[in-house]
Formats: sequence, C-alpha cells, structure tokens
Amino acid sequence: MEIIINNEAYVKKSGQVLVDDVLQDSTFLVVGKVYLIRTVTMIYTGILKAQNKNELLLEKAAWIAETDRWADSCKNETFKEVEPYFRDVVLFKGACLDITEITKPQLVQK
Repeated sequence: MEIIINNEAYVKKSGQVLVDDVLQDSTFLVVGKVYLIRTVTMIYTGILKAQNKNELLLEKAAWIAETDRWADSCKNETFKEVEPYFRDVVLFKGACLDITEITKPQLVQK
C-alpha cells in the first residue's frame, strides 16, 4: 500500500502502520461495556449492544437530564435526573463529544 503526498509516493515498511490502517473502522469502544456518553446537547448512559461506522446501539439506556458537578457525577456515577428508555436507543457518532466507561447502567427514574 502506498500514499501520495505532494506527488511523492510513500510505501508502508514492514512493522509500520499508516494512518489509513488505523482509522479504517477502528474503535476503542467494546460491545457489552457500559458507557456514559456526552453528546452535543445531551448525556446518555447504556450498554453498547452494537455499532457501525455511524451509529451506536445502546440497550438499558437512559437520558441523563441533569448532573451535579461533572467530575463528581463521572466519579460517583450519581445523577440528579435520570430518564430511562424502555427500548434500545440509537445514537449517531457524529453527535458524540466524549465517551467514558462506567460500571452500571442507570435504570431508575429520578
């Protein structure tokens, strides 16, 4: 495989990884893990059930309507207002700002 930069061809050497190899459908997210996901306008929690190039499918998902201080909520996994879903939820990856692993889904409305 080669890439062209300014009309100059660069060839992958044994043991090297090109940017295209790294970005092609790779992810750090693991199906079955529980995540806290901050999007452009909202916060969600849930178990990652599946994903594709553009979407995350969450089960046992909840919309977190309000948190205390963000660092405290992340550390203690406590939230002021929780609105659970009763079916799977699809989130678009393009709307996600950051995602962190947590230990349990938020299933109780408060």
